[in-house]
Amino acid sequence: MIDAGLSGKKLSARMDHIDRSFTGMDAVFATHEHSDHIRGIGPLLRKHDFPLYTTEGTWRRANSSIGKINSLNTIRENEPVHFGELCVEPYSTPHDAEESVAFVIRYRGKSLGIATDLGRVTHEVKNKLKNLDALLV
Repeated sequence: MIDAGLSGKKLSARMDHIDRSFTGMDAVFATHEHSDHIRGIGPLLRKHDFPLYTTEGTWRRANSSIGKINSLNTIRENEPVHFGELCVEPYSTPHDAEESVAFVIRYRGKSLGIATDLGRVTHEVKNKLKNLDALLV
């Protein structure tokens, strides 16, 4: 999951609505510390015991809002995280947050770019989002 800005109750209701569950989910990634991106992360991680993947800067700003969690993995731009064949590559984004990132996700030859809350589109962002199969902005 990328970000969890809704309450735990709303996240569960939305997952139910699309006939999905949190069972089998490997992790939650946080793009940055703003509440509309992290509001539900703490309760979700405590209930389901997923690890959180985020930058040191985001964690520094968000840890008091998220609260105690069992597993934190810090990520850095351009250092991919792998889950079997799934690859999640964080890249830096311009935003009024500390160490904000977005992601390119690759799986079996397909690619998805995720770019939320861009302050502006930089040369690096353009390069990351070129030649993808799908893009979510």
